[in-house]
Amino acid sequence: MLTALPGDENILNEFYLTTVAGNARTKVAEIGFFWNAAGTTVGYFNSGTACSSYTDPTGRKWNCRYLLDGSAGKYIMFYSGGQVFNTTLYSKAMLASLVSKGLVSDALYVNRVAIGVEPVRGAG
Repeated sequence: MLTALPGDENILNEFYLTTVAGNARTKVAEIGFFWNAAGTTVGYFNSGTACSSYTDPTGRKWNCRYLLDGSAGKYIMFYSGGQVFNTTLYSKAMLASLVSKGLVSDALYVNRVAIGVEPVRGAG
């Protein structure tokens, strides 16, 4: 059994975009903001294709990368390069930037918003 060490967790805010309102089975993209990223997650993030960036109201820049991966088939990730303890995210502005880049459609629905700790090693 692997023992979790400090830093073996992600803290993230995630949601799905679906083609049918309220129907998670129709998800086409998963979007995640990493408030804290484990070392393995940083490597995963860096392996993605650069796609955009988002500057939150506090002035923090979130870099964007995506992979054709994950439970929705497309995982769009935002990471600021460090730990975030407090911020405000305006999803509408971020989604508009993804639509303008052709990464998602403006006809999709936000479904299943979550925030929490995700262990990447050990149990949690």
